[in-house]
Amino acid sequence: MRAAVIILLLLLVSVPVFAIKYEREPTVEVLSVAYLDIQKGITTPINSNYLGKGEKMLVVTIYNPAVIEKIEYDSIQEASFFNSRQDLLFTAYNIEVELIGNDEVKVKAGKITIPALPPLTQQIPLYFPIEVIGNNDTELKLEIKYERIDRLESLVPYATLTGGDWTQTVTLVGTPSPPPNPPNWVQIQNTTTVRYYSASNYELDYVTETKEIPIKLFIEEKDVLLEVKEVKADPLIAGGKGSIELTIKNVGNKTARNAYATLELPKSQQSSTTSAALPTSMLPFMMTSGISAPAAATSSSQPAYFIGDLKPGETAKASFYVTLDVSKGGVYPAKLKLVYLDDYGNLKESDPVSFGISVLSKPEISVKTVDSRLYVNSKG
Repeated sequence: MRAAVIILLLLLVSVPVFAIKYEREPTVEVLSVAYLDIQKGITTPINSNYLGKGEKMLVVTIYNPAVIEKIEYDSIQEASFFNSRQDLLFTAYNIEVELIGNDEVKVKAGKITIPALPPLTQQIPLYFPIEVIGNNDTELKLEIKYERIDRLESLVPYATLTGGDWTQTVTLVGTPSPPPNPPNWVQIQNTTTVRYYSASNYELDYVTETKEIPIKLFIEEKDVLLEVKEVKADPLIAGGKGSIELTIKNVGNKTARNAYATLELPKSQQSSTTSAALPTSMLPFMMTSGISAPAAATSSSQPAYFIGDLKPGETAKASFYVTLDVSKGGVYPAKLKLVYLDDYGNLKESDPVSFGISVLSKPEISVKTVDSRLYVNSKG
């Protein structure tokens, strides 16, 4: 027979209620600020906090700068438990991030939650849709809340075998017996009991931290800004052609030199159109200056009208002859922008300005009555 002595000790160890002290504890910091401009086709983040007006996607990248340098434990049990689990101490948990807007920038997103942020090894980009509505530089607030481990609350060690394997030493001692009788064997069994800490039976105490990080944004105002002051048009009929005359004003603070206006109609309205001529007087200037004409200047799909120099506060008229490829009447949107040279000869574009075009429905033609006196092989 085998006799086994198994000693099971279940001990509840109470850890002293003192916080762990360590340098470079976990936190959340901003690594970089960038933005996307989907309307202008910028789909790769630009690492800059200089933004123009309009809708943008602000990209704020956060990280955890904690470094494992020095830790002070309050008990042997605590030190033993965290010896192979130090990453737990330097990880930020249950992170909540919210970007707060103001009168200059409207934020169109709520809180973003992150389960955990390990130290240094991970950088997380956060995407906030915003709309720049003001003209002044501003500072947004990034409010952050997170948790970090404060101490080992309790630990339950079990008396069991290392790795779940039973280790024992068995020695068989024989007593001589005359043949053919077998020897008389006596079994001696040594049992070793090893205590270890079960990872499924511990409690950690967390502390909640809050912080506020300023996000500085510099609002770049366009040097040339347009306003549509007046819209005059022929009676425009769906599917027909007609003239549109716009009175525009430069409300910016710079002169638009050798400027021409381009008119953008929605796809459903737009067809090949001509205007009071694409600014041919400007194209030779561009070629001699080594400047490439933009797509707007060479495309026949967008009517253009040459204006010349437009100083701050000045108004000008722009006339366009368009074809309205729509099936019914209504008020349709259109956009106007200015292509110009700045004071240094650089080719630039103003932000587009929207306005409405009123279109009449097509006249309906139908046959009411037919009065005929024609017969076979007759004239009339």
